[in-house]
Amino acid sequence: MRSLLFYLMILFSFSVPVASMNIPQKYSISYFSAKNGIEDGLVNDMIQDRKGLLWFATWSGLYRFDGYNFKHYRSTGTDNESLGNNRLLSIQEDNCGYLWISSYDSVTYRFHPDKEFFEPVAPPDLSGSIYEIKVLPTGAVWIFYAEGRCVRITTNPRDHSLEFYEPDWDRSVRGKSVFADPEDKEWILTNKGLYVFSGSTPSLVIPTSGPADEEIAFHAIAENQDELIAGADSGRIFRYSRTHSSVTYTQLPTSASVVSIQKLREEWVYVTDRDGIYTDSGREIRHLDLPPLNGSADTQVVSAQTTENGLLWLTHACPGVTWYNPSTGKLKYVSGKDENNHPLHTDTGFFAFTDIHGVLWVHPQGGGLSYYDPENDSLVPFNATEQTVKWKSNDRCFSAFSDKQGNLWLSTQLNRLRRVSFLSDKFQIHTPTPRTRISRRMRYARFI
Repeated sequence: MRSLLFYLMILFSFSVPVASMNIPQKYSISYFSAKNGIEDGLVNDMIQDRKGLLWFATWSGLYRFDGYNFKHYRSTGTDNESLGNNRLLSIQEDNCGYLWISSYDSVTYRFHPDKEFFEPVAPPDLSGSIYEIKVLPTGAVWIFYAEGRCVRITTNPRDHSLEFYEPDWDRSVRGKSVFADPEDKEWILTNKGLYVFSGSTPSLVIPTSGPADEEIAFHAIAENQDELIAGADSGRIFRYSRTHSSVTYTQLPTSASVVSIQKLREEWVYVTDRDGIYTDSGREIRHLDLPPLNGSADTQVVSAQTTENGLLWLTHACPGVTWYNPSTGKLKYVSGKDENNHPLHTDTGFFAFTDIHGVLWVHPQGGGLSYYDPENDSLVPFNATEQTVKWKSNDRCFSAFSDKQGNLWLSTQLNRLRRVSFLSDKFQIHTPTPRTRISRRMRYARFI
């Protein structure tokens, strides 16, 4: 009996090797195609809604996955409550549970998940290429158009109809983006000042003085307790006190535009479009130049993002990604290499996110899905295969997403849509010795 129990314990007890960055080296892969419910795995965007359902915006319409089956929503050509174009680009969920979806032909749809129909969002007298769709915690949705016009859309709480408002400022004012503060005030960044929307119309906050024809273009905004910090062109930083309704001004030693403002640990970081970054500890402002970008003369910063582990990521027009680590106080650049050791130049963008295990996933501009190794401050290639070459020029990663269960979803050129499920330790190992007395507790496999 003891011999049988010994073998059973060995059979059901195992351990999974874990890398230094806590990524299990054992995982299972599920491939999805037309055989199991999804015709086109070329996914541009993925989200998981408040109910736990997964939604995929693809080149062939919208898909919903409930954990077992896919449901396909696409254009019928005749139904007014279906899509007009199956090529979808992005999905966002608002605080009412509606999905806001943008299509390739610059049409925005509001999708009703319960009633399962699409409602084209057609602001009066507004059309053209969409620059950005911003779904705010306040419930408002802002659509910014490439030509500079913008519209605010709200959902009527009684009948859930859409209500539109276009700011009635001068047509020379071009809206760029919007930010909602904790007081539910909406701050609009434009090419001619910073506006706040807290009632029925937006009012100009900055500039509050100066020549009437003074134009200050704003590009970034962040919150710091009682104040808002806004970045503008010509290296200008404005701080607005909500308590005193006053503005203070700081001039950085640069003529570049401040395109992003991020808080990292105890310092503020001001990202410029063409002069590196400036760190502000409150005692001094320090300037850091960008590292060489594979010999590229164009070092312009296109976007900036802070991840949960406190790193700042910068993208450029050229492939690769630069990150700032406040622990080292240095900027570091990396560009993916393919099977021939050539820089990756695939037509794919940057994204970064942290999964429920605390693993940071990074996809540099141009290609090279990776996870971040904090011990070596480096990116480690990953593509869920056993091959030696982890990055290939013909295997573009269009999008990736980690769901609430910790699964990694990938949409790639070669394998289309797949789900990587990481396996963690499930059992403890107990190895009996000749003198081990098997107690009643040890007669059963014990999960961790």
